[in-house]
This record gives sequence, C-alpha cells and structure tokens, in this order.
Amino acid sequence: MNQSRLSPPAAAHAVAIRPADLAAAADAAAVLGLLDAYARDPMGQGRPLTREARACLIPALRRVSDALVLLAVVDPAAWGAADPPAPPAAHAPDAAPLAVPEAVLVATPVATMAGAGALAVGVAVCFTGFSTFQARGLLNLHDLALLPAWRGRGIGRRLLAAVEAIARARGYCKITLEVRGDNAPARALYASAGFGVAPPDAAVPMADGANSSTAITHLFCEKRLAD
Repeated sequence: MNQSRLSPPAAAHAVAIRPADLAAAADAAAVLGLLDAYARDPMGQGRPLTREARACLIPALRRVSDALVLLAVVDPAAWGAADPPAPPAAHAPDAAPLAVPEAVLVATPVATMAGAGALAVGVAVCFTGFSTFQARGLLNLHDLALLPAWRGRGIGRRLLAAVEAIARARGYCKITLEVRGDNAPARALYASAGFGVAPPDAAVPMADGANSSTAITHLFCEKRLAD
C-alpha cells in the first residue's frame, strides 16, 4: 500500500490519511483513544469501552489478518489562531449533550511520514468480506469516527475516500456499512458519497447500548463499485 498516495497534502490545512501501525505504541494508543471516544459519543454506545475491551481491543485487531485501520492525522501548526478547530458538536444549540466531559475527547500525538508532532483526530476500521453473488471481495466499514472538535471539516470525507480507493485498488465489488437511523450528519455524508440503503428502506432495530429498553434503527448501506 503506497502511503504517499493515501496521504496527499490538504489544500488549506495539513491533513493526512495513512494506515495505522498497530505494532507501534503511538498508533495503537491513538486508535484505542479514538474508538473509546466514539463509544462514549451518543451516536456510539453512550458509554466508554469497558476495561476488558480496552485491554483486548488492539491485540485482537492485530490478530485479524484482513483488518484495515486508517488514521486521520492533522498538523496542529497548520491550524492557526485565526482558524481554530470548530467547537465540539455538543456546543451547538440543537445537539445532544455529550455523555462524558470534553476533557477525555482529546487528540493523541502521533508521528506522520514527515516526523512527529501530528495529532490523530479520526479513524476508519474496515474488514474484508465476500460477495457470493459477485464472487468478489467487499470491504465493510465497521467504524468511521472523528473527535467532535474536528467534525465538519472534510476529514471524514477524506477517510471515506481513502477507504474507497483501497477497495477499488483491491478489485472489491462494494463497500458496506451500518449507520444509526437518527445519525443525520453521518447519513448525509454517506449519501453524498454514493451510498444507498440496501435494499431500499431496509432497517434493523437494535437495542441502544446505553439503554437496552430503547430500540434504535440501524440502516444497512452499500456503495457498489462493480456490477
């Protein structure tokens, strides 16, 4: 996998998308921190990862031979005082409050291709599947997460584009994912990137992680890359 092709410089700010090296302590800590922040978010499970999950997650991911983990890293020096990161979405009047203090939702320092000093602010975790109808592989986007302060800046879209580029390069027939029915920003992002609900109007009721008595609709979406 050519990292330089996955990580072109952003036009306005230094943002790079690159594979995470789960054998490297900094990358492993970044992935764990981002997934824990996602779990704490109301659109995740509304509570942090358990101690057991935190202890097992990275070793378990490393044992999954087909796991693809991408990090979005930013150069903080490129974000000057005149253009600071947006405030967390929870500060917006119509946003649901975060389930945890903002202090835990911080970026983790990581190294980039150019050296140290960057911050990990987003992650994509994917696994390979197989379509018997197409007799070709597919890529399931299991997690796409950004820290709240870095949402709405095109970083999620770049992560999604990198996932698609890799899927196409591998000759996969499609990308699949699930999204909560009440996650309007995520649904809008996926729709704008060409994902559709498959089959149309398909939905799977699931128990809310924070409240097992609350049913939440999850939509199964896919983007076909080849017929």
